[in-house]
Amino acid sequence: MKKIKNKKAKTRQKRTVTKRVKTRQASRALVISQISLTPQQKQELATMTPPQFVKERAVRGGKKAKYVEGGYVVARLNQIFGQLNWQFEIMERGETARKLDKAAEGEVWVRGRLTIIDHAKGYKVFKDASGQHPIYPGVPYGDALKSAETDALKKAAARGLGIALDVSWNQLDTEEAGTVDKQPKVAEMTKKDSFELAKKYIQQENDRQILVQVIEKLNVSKLYTQDQKDELKKRIYAKLEKSKNA
Repeated sequence: MKKIKNKKAKTRQKRTVTKRVKTRQASRALVISQISLTPQQKQELATMTPPQFVKERAVRGGKKAKYVEGGYVVARLNQIFGQLNWQFEIMERGETARKLDKAAEGEVWVRGRLTIIDHAKGYKVFKDASGQHPIYPGVPYGDALKSAETDALKKAAARGLGIALDVSWNQLDTEEAGTVDKQPKVAEMTKKDSFELAKKYIQQENDRQILVQVIEKLNVSKLYTQDQKDELKKRIYAKLEKSKNA
């Protein structure tokens, strides 16, 4: 009788284990969520870069190339997706003896990955890009590496998401070679166009940190007359006051 009872107990145990395994396997089923941006995020990504955030640097051939600082890209990522919903990491790094600048000892390069995270839906979107920067004598290696990482972040944000793409559009394919795209460029905006664009941008912008940065940029900008600067700052102060009382 004891043997029969033990046999039945073992059978029940096996059945229980089998059920548990099946339950675990079922929980591994792949669930695909629809990946999409909110209307506000789409609008923010489609917004042109305000002229006060656009800078110029000299490149080979005595020409100039437009660019935005890494801080602007970080601020836009924070504003559009939130500080906890994106990350940037370096996947690879290395050095090359290539010398586009004769004064350099070589060049450091990185491959970075920009990840947009949706915690609610449980998915991640990856955008990879490479960046590089010359290594100059007497300059800390870490500075060159940091510049290469910033270069990769800006390219990933531009190519993958469209952040400041209007600034780097003509240079994306040739900037790595140290040259400016030879294709015809879009005509430069007039000061009136820049002023109207700035007003539109301020109207759409709701992030207090970004608006404060715009004020700082306006103080040193040469794109506008003093009257235009005063008008733009007046609009910003009004928005800041309104958001403060909201």
